[in-house]
Amino acid sequence: MLFREKPATPPTRAHATVPGVLTEEIKVCLRDKNLIYLVITFGIVLGIMTTYGTIIGIICAEYGYTDDQASLFGAVFIVGGIIGSGVFGGIVEVKKNYKVVTCVICVLTAATPVPLLFSMKAINVTATAFCCSIVGFASISILPVGIDYGVELTYPISESVSSALLMSSGQVFGIVFTIIASLLISRKDNAGIIIGQVMMICAATCAAVLSFFI
Repeated sequence: MLFREKPATPPTRAHATVPGVLTEEIKVCLRDKNLIYLVITFGIVLGIMTTYGTIIGIICAEYGYTDDQASLFGAVFIVGGIIGSGVFGGIVEVKKNYKVVTCVICVLTAATPVPLLFSMKAINVTATAFCCSIVGFASISILPVGIDYGVELTYPISESVSSALLMSSGQVFGIVFTIIASLLISRKDNAGIIIGQVMMICAATCAAVLSFFI
């Protein structure tokens, strides 16, 4: 009796979107070829990031690294990602060259796990820590860049729609990659680690190629 159920003017565009309109916006997004390519590309890169963050401890245990070393690798992975997000995010905010930066991120995500694969197998802590930071620098950077790119591609559709599609794709790919990599490691030991990482490198290569067609 004393308060309104909702304000006369919606506080955000998302609150102003009715269910029927939201459904139509999703359909429009799914008919956009460029957004579909971005959703797949973003999903693969984010999935790889999630998978490395999940299985890095398992890989370290298989190769005989200590818990402290595994924690170090995880920490530098995140720190590298924070730095990369700041660098690439700042570039797209200033230059607005979303496609170029997305392509660079995808190429780096495909290339940087290669030296990580060899450094981990060689039990070289310093090299592995450096490679983990570079992989994080590349893969985590897709978050700010990809989400901004999705908003630009789908304007004037609500940014929550494109962001939801991108993040959902990342979660799906992350679950698939993590399950496959975990099964390979548990059943094939060291060979499974190599196969799992090669699988993610191949997936990242596909994402890099696809990013050029957005």
